[in-house]
Amino acid sequence: MDLRYVEDLESGLQPGRVGPCRNCYRPPPRLCGICGDYAPIHSRAKGSKPDTCYGCYRNSGECVVCGKTRRGAKVGGEAFHCATCWPRKTQTCAICDNDDVVGARWPLGTVCRRCYKFRVNHPSPCHGCGQTRVLVGVEHGGGLCTTCCGLELNFTCRRCGSDGNLMVDHTCMKCVAAERVRNLLSDDTGTVIPQLQPLLDSLADANPGSVITWLRTGQSRKLLSQLVAEHREITHAALDEPPQRHATHNIRALLVGAGVLPTRNEPLAQLELWSERTLTQLPRSQQHLIRPFADWHVVRDARRRAARGPYRVGAASADRTQIRAAIKSLTWLNAQRAGIENLSQEHIDGFLLSRPSKTHPVIAFFHWLQARGFAPGLDVPTQTSGLPNDFQDFEAHQQQLHRCLTDESIPLEARVAGALVRLYAPPLVLIVEFTTDRFHRDDTGAFLTIDRHPVLLPPTLARLIDRLIASDAIHTMIRPGGPGPAYLFPGRPPGRPRHPHSLREILAEHGLPIRTARNTAMITAAGELPPMVMSDLFGIDPGTAQKWAHYAQASRAEYLAHAHT
Repeated sequence: MDLRYVEDLESGLQPGRVGPCRNCYRPPPRLCGICGDYAPIHSRAKGSKPDTCYGCYRNSGECVVCGKTRRGAKVGGEAFHCATCWPRKTQTCAICDNDDVVGARWPLGTVCRRCYKFRVNHPSPCHGCGQTRVLVGVEHGGGLCTTCCGLELNFTCRRCGSDGNLMVDHTCMKCVAAERVRNLLSDDTGTVIPQLQPLLDSLADANPGSVITWLRTGQSRKLLSQLVAEHREITHAALDEPPQRHATHNIRALLVGAGVLPTRNEPLAQLELWSERTLTQLPRSQQHLIRPFADWHVVRDARRRAARGPYRVGAASADRTQIRAAIKSLTWLNAQRAGIENLSQEHIDGFLLSRPSKTHPVIAFFHWLQARGFAPGLDVPTQTSGLPNDFQDFEAHQQQLHRCLTDESIPLEARVAGALVRLYAPPLVLIVEFTTDRFHRDDTGAFLTIDRHPVLLPPTLARLIDRLIASDAIHTMIRPGGPGPAYLFPGRPPGRPRHPHSLREILAEHGLPIRTARNTAMITAAGELPPMVMSDLFGIDPGTAQKWAHYAQASRAEYLAHAHT
């Protein structure tokens, strides 16, 4: 008998309320940082080592293939391999006829891992019993479930009763994901926080595999868990306090997409946060000039532009560049042992000549100083925006357009975006914001509204857009819950379009540049269409359209003169 049991009896405690001894005690289950299962923890997290359950403690190590610390074993008693990188023989799959690593051996034959995963995650009606089950056999051209095949193999979840991919304790992936999300969004009493109920409902309809991966490895999950543990109301202001990193942006987008937080102009809000944190870190000798320039010139102008129309990520990046340039100019003056009160023409010219390719952002700061009497009588250059001179050869332009319309090896979204740029010259920041309701068909053809008026599309491009809409591509765990049409190029955060930089990278990867193609399409349209028609169709400023028209005429005259000579 355990000595603690005897001591408790002598002290008057009830035997039924005595805890287990050291040999029988098992700690309460927690989330293992290696396998991601809820199990008794053998060793708690310390430093970079996460919480480790009993199974991972005995059978975990650093894989020689992927370099990650996972569960596995030593191959031949030598090098340690995790379960994912374990060397396996390949055989021909009975479903897809491809040679791949064996995932299972069923009555229908050897099944590769990819087909196994698809069959388990997509149950179908059984040809024998008619129930929706995982089909592992074949009879008369129809699939059979495990029961009709006479196998003891069971894919039925003990909680929901449906067939699927089983994970922990004979429970399907969807039930495991729902339980873990509920534990994450619950308080100390096990009750889901009412404010986070919409997020729970949204994640219940999401891909359970993506949810489990997010719970296991997502940094935004840790931030959300911290906010829940602090018993605070989750607001935009609460998410503005921690550093604005990828995890913070991800959890904010997730909460906005689920309807927990209201929508706001995120580029403008991030500019305000960045400006305040950047100015606070400056020395006092610079704050008395940079702060009024940033607050009353850059940020206030950004608020006005956001009130008039769309304020995008590119505009916020340009405004940050202006503030950085102002800081660098004062730092350069301090290095020259010259204060702002001693600013001379030599200083302005010296700073601009030291950065010939980065003079445009700092000119606004010099003009701001001159307007406030800090640089009277000095010659500050004006900001000029000339038309580009980087174009494509006409044959190369047509060849790239042909590839966008016909090359199936290029991703569908890249083909659509590349063709739109080469035909109508819209910038990528505008293309990614196209919604599905901008595309429509009638008896005369297919049309896309780029700005205010619909533009007739070639039949091939119209079919590509039809395929893109039908694919219903979703790059996020949850679908946006708000009303309104979906984006033609949906992004990873719910309710937002795809980032133009990622689309630009895909196009560049397949040899489809953007800048030269857009310039070529713009000057081609300027030579064929009146400026007002260009402005109405393509959504550009009338003054810009007029400049392009003059530029196209001058280029045409120069070409004819050169050809005549």
